[in-house]
Amino acid sequence: MGAAVAVLNSFDTDRWNSEVYGAMALAARFSALVKDRAATYQLVYRLWKLDHTLDVFTQHIHEVMRDANQQIAEMPTEEKVVEVSQTLRRLHKMVGGIYEPARVAGLTNSSITSPVVNSIHKHADDVLELAEWVELFLEPESIETIFQRAEGEAARGDIVSLSEI
Repeated sequence: MGAAVAVLNSFDTDRWNSEVYGAMALAARFSALVKDRAATYQLVYRLWKLDHTLDVFTQHIHEVMRDANQQIAEMPTEEKVVEVSQTLRRLHKMVGGIYEPARVAGLTNSSITSPVVNSIHKHADDVLELAEWVELFLEPESIETIFQRAEGEAARGDIVSLSEI
């Protein structure tokens, strides 16, 4: 719970706003460029820039999670949690909507653009997972239920090896 509170409290900062909305702006510019193959160099540059922005954003969130042992000044309000979740979902929608047009435009088949397009696609999934994780903060009893079920499964020996999955 401490990591969730630390992450949620870091979301209302200027850094948070600049990273989220900066990533959305880059994704919007990229979407416009995909439709015009003549702007290939600019498109490649913006792809790498968007990927870097998303990478810095997710690294920042993971740093906050690692440093969650710090003193927590205040618990986030329900409104703040909902706002953060909605913002993350908007970011996911914007960034997640890049992959399909990029694939259609052949950017997933190019050795120059394929790695970065796939990386951006993975970042979109990471942002969605983060939004879902934030939403769990609104239902603390569901988190407790998950841990209780896991403890019960472990006590009964109902553990499945990853190699069997």
